[in-house]
Amino acid sequence: MHTAIAKTLGGTLRWDPLRVDLERHLLGAIAGDISHEIEHAQSFPQVSLDAEHVNAEQLERETSETVAGVRATKLEVPKHAWWSVAMDEFRKHADGDAGVLAIVDAYGHDKLSRRAVMEHTGMSARAYHAAYQRLVRAAQKIDEDIRDLIIQAIA
Repeated sequence: MHTAIAKTLGGTLRWDPLRVDLERHLLGAIAGDISHEIEHAQSFPQVSLDAEHVNAEQLERETSETVAGVRATKLEVPKHAWWSVAMDEFRKHADGDAGVLAIVDAYGHDKLSRRAVMEHTGMSARAYHAAYQRLVRAAQKIDEDIRDLIIQAIA
């Protein structure tokens, strides 16, 4: 609950009181956080270093090798490759929405902050917010495997 309130007050989680009451907004935020944590826990199981069956040196070596491999892989994959996939997916799921497409176009021109996108597109704060919300909904339609690849590429 604390995290949902802090995110809302901090502006990282937007609440539109005209669309949803505060209780439902906070419960939705909590449910989203819990779902994210469960998915993360399933993807990255935790291993206790204190467990008797764990060889800490072997675990450290495997971790180092994995991290090095991921870094090498990221260096091999040019940014524009996964970025193009991400932007194509956003365009595909935008359903011709001019506001969403304008934001995606701004992203394509390396305008990644809210302010930069608004300057690039000429959108008002209200228009940007509405289009960004539709972009978030469109992103939820992206195939889960592709979304995971994009997230791994930018992590």
